[in-house]
Amino acid sequence: MGLVDVGSLSLWVEEAGEGDPVLLIMGLGSQHLFWPDALVDALVAAGHRVIRFDNRDVGWSTKLDALGVPPIRAIARRRLVGLSTPVPYGLEEMADDAVGVLEVLGVDRAHVVGASMGGMIAQLVAIRHPDRVRTLTSVMSHTGELSHLLVHPKAARVLLQAPPRTVDEATRVLLETFRAVGTQPFDEAALRPLAERHAQRNFHPPGSARQLAASITARPRTRALGALRMPALVVHGDRDPLVPLRGGLATARAIPGATLSVYRGFGHDIPRVAWRRLADDLSAHLRRG
Repeated sequence: MGLVDVGSLSLWVEEAGEGDPVLLIMGLGSQHLFWPDALVDALVAAGHRVIRFDNRDVGWSTKLDALGVPPIRAIARRRLVGLSTPVPYGLEEMADDAVGVLEVLGVDRAHVVGASMGGMIAQLVAIRHPDRVRTLTSVMSHTGELSHLLVHPKAARVLLQAPPRTVDEATRVLLETFRAVGTQPFDEAALRPLAERHAQRNFHPPGSARQLAASITARPRTRALGALRMPALVVHGDRDPLVPLRGGLATARAIPGATLSVYRGFGHDIPRVAWRRLADDLSAHLRRG
C-alpha cells in the first residue's frame, strides 16, 4: 500500500485480502517483514483482510532521531531497582499509532495480533481502545511486571550488544540474535534471506534503542488486562530465553477467559515449523470474535 499519515508520523502499511480485518503488530526493531507471508496467505484464505505495518522508528516509517538515543543500560539498571527514567516515547504512543492505522484505513474494529513487543502494544490497544478490538492475540509477550524483565543472560547480551554500523553487520547481528533466542536447532539457511532483506530494506539502530527504552520502562498491565472482555489468545514457546514462558502464563492468567497455547520446544521467534499451527490457532480464535 505505502506510507499513510498517522498524526505527525508517516507509517508504512501493507494490506492483503478482504473480509474481517486483522492487524498484525511486530516487535522490537522488526519490520512488518517478520510476519511470515505464509501466515498472511493462510489468514487471507480464511477470509480476512490482513494489515501489516512498520512501527515508528523502523523500516520505511518515520524515524524520530530528533528525540535522541536513550542510554539503555542506565535505563535498565534504574528500572530493575524500581526507578523511572524519562524516555523518548512509550508503548502507549505506539499503541495509538496502531489505532491510527486502523482509522486511516477506515477500520472500526479489528482482530489485533502482536508478537513480542508487538504483543505488549496489542495489549495496550485493547486496554486503551477496547471498542476497536474484536479479539486480542498476544504472542511471546508478557504483562510488563518487573519480574518479566529478568531474562536469560544470553538474551540480555544480544539486546545490549553494540549496534551494527553497516548492512552486513546488521545481517550478522540479526542472525546472532536469533541463534541466541530462537527455536533450536537454529536454521540459519532459512532465516538468512529474511535477515538480508530486513537489513537491506532499512536498519536503524537508534530507532530500535528508542523502542527498547519504551519496552523497558512500560508500566505493568496486569490490572488493566483484568478488565478486558474480548476473546483473547496467548501463544508462547516453552523454550523462550528472551521472554520466558512465565510471561505468557501471567498474560493468560490476567485476561479473563483467555486461551493459552504453549508451543513445546519453541523459542522467541516464529519459525517455519510453527507457521501452520499458528495459522490454525489464529483462524480458530478469530472465529470467536
